[in-house]
Amino acid sequence: MASPEDVTLQPAAAAETPDILVPTISYWALAKSVRILTEIVSYYFPLHGLSHTDIPRFMAVLTFAESTLYQIDEEYERHIGEPYFESRSMAVLRNVLTSLTLYDEALEAELQGGLTYWRLEQQLCSGRPFTEADIVRANRFRCGDYRFLHRLLHKLIPKPYDEELLDLWWLIEQMGEVEEDLLQYHADLQRNVYNTYRMFVRLYGEAAPQHLQRYRDALEAEAQQRLVRLSETRPDLAATVEHLYATGRALYPVPPIPPPILESAPDLRG
Repeated sequence: MASPEDVTLQPAAAAETPDILVPTISYWALAKSVRILTEIVSYYFPLHGLSHTDIPRFMAVLTFAESTLYQIDEEYERHIGEPYFESRSMAVLRNVLTSLTLYDEALEAELQGGLTYWRLEQQLCSGRPFTEADIVRANRFRCGDYRFLHRLLHKLIPKPYDEELLDLWWLIEQMGEVEEDLLQYHADLQRNVYNTYRMFVRLYGEAAPQHLQRYRDALEAEAQQRLVRLSETRPDLAATVEHLYATGRALYPVPPIPPPILESAPDLRG
């Protein structure tokens, strides 16, 4: 017999929601999602008092959502020259989550943030002029899949959105994107794809490391300020955030900034 938790994740009216059966996920998208889902379990679950024993309750929906987001990203990459393209997978994602009574305006806003990143990526990869503000905005929306899943986890538990926690952890997510790009800098140069540090190098040349360090330090400082405020009102949650952040830092120290490689500005692949 299904548990109450299982019942809440069943489609409200399967006969009226054929998208629940539409295949949207490639093997590539599923494989790409594994790393993100592992981080969701390792870091986001403890933020909400969940453990590995809760994986069966939530993993099907989280896997479907993250894999479909990767699929959408790949489809937009393949249609990078078509500004009015809209992925069919996006409608399926909306429809399936709606049928599960999980979708709302906040999740739609996160999805629109992903589209904003795609448009910014187009701009930054086109060779047209850009500013540091454009790079910062792109990095903010680039980790939108984490934020989408974090909100979706709230819906699955279920609990009201914790905007204070969402915004604090969003800063940590943005730092993670920068650090991943430092590790991938040379590989991304070889592949001729978007990389945050690569954009800083294109903008600032030899001075790029100092500008990137200043940007990353600003993210860290804002996160620490928010954490101090959280510790004044919810010390237990603040302690959990600090512990998880320290654990992550022990596993993944901040990588050094590589020497910049100056290059001309041909079009990049997104």
